[in-house]
Amino acid sequence: SLIEWVFGVKLRVTGDLIDRNEPAILLMNHRTRLDWLFSWNALYKMDPWLLTTEKISLKAPLRKIPGGGWAMSCGSYIFLDRNFEKDKPILERIVKYFSGSEKNYQILLFAEGTDKGERATRLSNEFAEKHGLPKYEYVLHPRTTGFRYLLDLMKKENYIKNVYDLTIAYSGTIVDTEKKLLCGNFPD
Repeated sequence: SLIEWVFGVKLRVTGDLIDRNEPAILLMNHRTRLDWLFSWNALYKMDPWLLTTEKISLKAPLRKIPGGGWAMSCGSYIFLDRNFEKDKPILERIVKYFSGSEKNYQILLFAEGTDKGERATRLSNEFAEKHGLPKYEYVLHPRTTGFRYLLDLMKKENYIKNVYDLTIAYSGTIVDTEKKLLCGNFPD
């Protein structure tokens, strides 16, 4: 993949290969806001065509990025407000649209709802304490309502074959901003 070839990042993919011909949910942790970049390289290693069938769910304000927001909209990316009542009709519409098409897509969902910054980690730990759950060091507690709803919608439309766990782990340097990336910092 490009990131390995140009920047020397070592990427290892283990587990089941994702079948681009089957509709699926790709559940991914969100260690940094750049995880999508590394996930593309993992998908490319499995099957380059997965980059054409993956549809990313992302926060709605990203739609306003000049040029990029338009391109993501054209690519049928799923812009969510991270408010279940607002997002329900969006999920219903997109699942209906995908299931009515002649193509099978894999929907990438960041079930944690946000990247693992200081505030999100604190809120995740507070949630864990309140519910008697363990505190996590490398991931956040997932937000399960939207995932469950999406899964049920896809089942109802007979548009789901698999749910894949795409856990991204970093060794050494953790690159959590675009600036660090542009300054030549990459995971080991």
